[in-house]
Amino acid sequence: MDTERIGLPICKSQRRFWCLLRSGLTSLYSYQCLFCDGYEKQGQPVGILEFSTPAYLGLALMGVRFSDDITIYSNGPVTTDPGVQKALRTASSSGVRIDERPIRRLINQGDTIGIEFEDTRTVTLGMLLHKPPTVNRSQNLIDQLGLAKLDQSAEVMVNPLFCESSLPGCFVAGDGGQVLKQVAVAMGTGMYPNYMPSMLVPIILLT
Repeated sequence: MDTERIGLPICKSQRRFWCLLRSGLTSLYSYQCLFCDGYEKQGQPVGILEFSTPAYLGLALMGVRFSDDITIYSNGPVTTDPGVQKALRTASSSGVRIDERPIRRLINQGDTIGIEFEDTRTVTLGMLLHKPPTVNRSQNLIDQLGLAKLDQSAEVMVNPLFCESSLPGCFVAGDGGQVLKQVAVAMGTGMYPNYMPSMLVPIILLT
């Protein structure tokens, strides 16, 4: 690997370098987070925007704690992927409904949010939950290092024990290598590389 090209010095005495990425992620656009919002909206209708991956099941199961009126608005037929269909059945068994009508637009209604469908009908919701795409804050460096990523995901593939990536000696700690986006998970996995005895060598810390 051409470490000089990407600006990484080499620990010549060890004939290798250690790289630890703890730069975190950023969402491509804002959204409502049930760790921050939700209590003040309890009892109001709740929507989930699309259901393209099994990860949306988490939103559905959290949403039912806030409202008995919760609907998945998939914006068309839900994918036939077995994992998604299994997650959808689990959500349905918890009382979550599915609405596959194509969506024309979302409407900012101040304290509520509206969905207008292609048939011009609308619904008003207290919350609309979604999992927006995320990008690693060190994405350019990750691309230059050629780190392997999870299938259909922006997350770096890491060894779950110490968060080492596909490049030996390069560790991606925190939520940059985790599908589950939670503050507690990011904090916990962010500490994993610290417990490696072999980390008692020079390290490049990129945050």
